[in-house]
Amino acid sequence: MSFSVTAAEEARVQIFKTRGIDLEPRQAADLIMTIVIATVYFVELLAVLFMLVNREYPPIKAKNPWTMLAIFIASIFWFVGDLQANGHVPLVGTPLAKCKAIGVWMHIIMGVCSVSALIGLRSYGLYQIFHRNRPFIGTRLYVSIAFIVGSLLAFGIVTEALPESVSVYYVDGFDMCGYSYGFQVAIFVFIWISWVVVAALSWRIRNVKSSFNESRETAIACIVVFGVLIFMTVLSYIERIYPVSVKLRVLATSLIHFSAVMTWWLPMAVPLYKCLTDRKAYQKQWIYKLRQDGLQRAYLVNTASTEGEMASGENYSYLYKADQCYSTHETPLGRGVDGASANGELLYSSNKEAGAEKPMTRVSSNMPGSSASSRNGDTEIGVYPGSSASNLVQRPPC
Repeated sequence: MSFSVTAAEEARVQIFKTRGIDLEPRQAADLIMTIVIATVYFVELLAVLFMLVNREYPPIKAKNPWTMLAIFIASIFWFVGDLQANGHVPLVGTPLAKCKAIGVWMHIIMGVCSVSALIGLRSYGLYQIFHRNRPFIGTRLYVSIAFIVGSLLAFGIVTEALPESVSVYYVDGFDMCGYSYGFQVAIFVFIWISWVVVAALSWRIRNVKSSFNESRETAIACIVVFGVLIFMTVLSYIERIYPVSVKLRVLATSLIHFSAVMTWWLPMAVPLYKCLTDRKAYQKQWIYKLRQDGLQRAYLVNTASTEGEMASGENYSYLYKADQCYSTHETPLGRGVDGASANGELLYSSNKEAGAEKPMTRVSSNMPGSSASSRNGDTEIGVYPGSSASNLVQRPPC
């Protein structure tokens, strides 16, 4: 890449003219756009590293850091693929000239489709937990992941089996990758379906208690993404070879990755900023919202502490990992519970229908005066092994 038009680019312009196409060569605008977007993603990388270092911080843990990491990685693949697909960089003599390997597997499958699928999976998990009162763990989670991975692999395998003329191919002389019309339609259909599902699920969980509510962030993300999708769908239909125009290709790539960056930052910006600047106070505020929202009953949060103790500035220990947890069909804690200790580290349910006692680690505030056991009507959060704070056992109020 260069800030000036090279001899190779001048030769490309002449080749396009023989086909009656006016090509605007790769130039400073392409390089500047690439540097700007790469810088934005570098800043996001620093935020991702900070997120992983502080992944046990409850407000961050509630966002499911590993899913957010996967979304970030998929966005990088998407960006590299767009540099190839939209003709921002020379392809000849580089790995980017492998249009199926980069254009399909990295750009489409590991990039575009993975970002959409991961966001859809995250929304589906919240829907299962907060709307259907089901834990999103075990078989339900693995089947969902297997369905997504299987669908993407099937798409890639079928594409590999298809002739290049009906999928993706390298156009020698043009130094660009070409996408067949049917292949472009299939990609847009997948993305549209993914985001319609995200929007529908987000609407269903719009009334989630405020501590876990992302309706505002999701609404903004959906508006931005649907706006970009409409623009890209119309552009790809009207100007199928829009990458020949420097303005259109720079605008398209910039809008796409503006939406990708916004999708990541909208749910993560506040908890990351607060963790950096106001860690303890924000954590107390976050837990206080749990109590104010009634989550201490609906989501089994310990209520042994009083608001006065919350305001007194005592230290807390939240969201312990559990070796096991109750299913939604077991006896709610606080009713018929045996083996409850004063420290509350391990509780056993005497659920006759379950057929066996099952352990669960409780979330305790570790505050003075909070030694009452669940026999006195305390309620707890059930946290799954390695799960985020959003993966809570949601149950009806006891």
